[in-house]
Amino acid sequence: MRLDAAQNCLLNSSAKRVEEFRFSCLDAFLDFIADLSADEWLAIGAAPPVDARTVAILEATLAVQRLQVDSWCVRDDVETLAVLVRSSLPPPTLRVHHAMERARLSAERAALAILARRWLARSDVADLLSPFSSRRWVGCARAP
Repeated sequence: MRLDAAQNCLLNSSAKRVEEFRFSCLDAFLDFIADLSADEWLAIGAAPPVDARTVAILEATLAVQRLQVDSWCVRDDVETLAVLVRSSLPPPTLRVHHAMERARLSAERAALAILARRWLARSDVADLLSPFSSRRWVGCARAP
């Protein structure tokens, strides 16, 4: 399954090469989470949550850098993938429902970290991507 919506949200920028890299990395991450099994999503949902301070820094960065439209597109892409995974499951128990919601939130925050990585500390990006580091996600190199 391939989603190219992240590319469709690319805004004109004076740093086009960096922007293209950022969105190709984001596309790669969306492809990666699209290929995760329902069991992998549930395991991600069972992982400890990312520190609230890191999430606050991410959200503030998205606002300061005026990435609200791009972040809306990313959130929509991740929600679409999560809906597809949920639809493949039998009627969920409350525990499964909550785990899927936590996994969706982790995937959303990780994708947003890729979107905003240019303005975030490496340690914050690493924290936001940590739920996926043990699941074949190798990440993207730093932007040129």
